[in-house]
Amino acid sequence: MQVWEAIKRATKPGGPIVVLDFALSQRKSIGAKVSWAFINADEKNIDRRDPGHYANFLEFMDRGGAKGWLIDNGETVNDEQCFMWGNFGVFVLNA
Repeated sequence: MQVWEAIKRATKPGGPIVVLDFALSQRKSIGAKVSWAFINADEKNIDRRDPGHYANFLEFMDRGGAKGWLIDNGETVNDEQCFMWGNFGVFVLNA
């Protein structure tokens, strides 16, 4: 949370903040499933070097990914675009 507050302080009031992170895909296509499988495997792999990482990732995704995290922290998402069949998002908000 300290990093997030520092980002907001460093941004001109009303200026845009762009967040790129995992999104909670609602798509059921094969592309969405394959993309998710690669993301999931990568996050599990990171857990071998950083124990607890995967559990944090799953909790993050259960909360709605980046958009859920932003909303839970009182932010308003003004625009969003999703890529990788909905599994990765670009979210724009104002400081």
